[in-house]
Amino acid sequence: GMQKNLSEAEYKTKLEVATELKPRIEYEFFQDVNGNFIFKPPFFNLNTKPLMAYNIYPQDILNFSAAENSEEIITALEVSVSPHQQFNDTKWINRIGYHVDLDLVKKYGFRYKKIDSWWLSETEVARSYAVGEMGLINAKTHTGTITIPGRPELRLGYPIYITHKDKFYYVRSINHAFDYGGSFTTTLSLEAERYRVYSSNDFSIQRNLVYK
Repeated sequence: GMQKNLSEAEYKTKLEVATELKPRIEYEFFQDVNGNFIFKPPFFNLNTKPLMAYNIYPQDILNFSAAENSEEIITALEVSVSPHQQFNDTKWINRIGYHVDLDLVKKYGFRYKKIDSWWLSETEVARSYAVGEMGLINAKTHTGTITIPGRPELRLGYPIYITHKDKFYYVRSINHAFDYGGSFTTTLSLEAERYRVYSSNDFSIQRNLVYK
């Protein structure tokens, strides 16, 4: 049989493994402002209202700008289940997960994208994946920056809530500027705007808790 000298085997460090794995599973990998290395999924949908440090009030804002790259927004997403996963079925079914955001269709028209999946095996799971994947794709079309008085307790990878706009923005980078005897400011690079959604068909109190 074939023998391989262990000294010739290829070993990868944890840093190399994390860096290679990050884009495949759509995780974040970075060194936080406190020096810790973070490997986690994006927390776009996290509600940070109860965390006072992540609430930004009008009087806190020294500078704010936001932009939208509407050309990259998609409004319909189809996820195809891998044919290899379907071979186990006695009856051949072309399984897909499909999601259409009607609010975005009204605003931008029908913009279709298809993704082939090698690991999904159920239609319902593929549909849920389509919803989440559309959110990730469209999140990158909203960017901005905000400058506030120094707030060292903020951490990367969490949303801030701008109270008077009633919107969440995801924090992608943090920059602190300190002048001895002078000012201390924090500038945040933002993406993934989320705003409150109201439905004319839903009069329950729960509608006030929905952001997209």
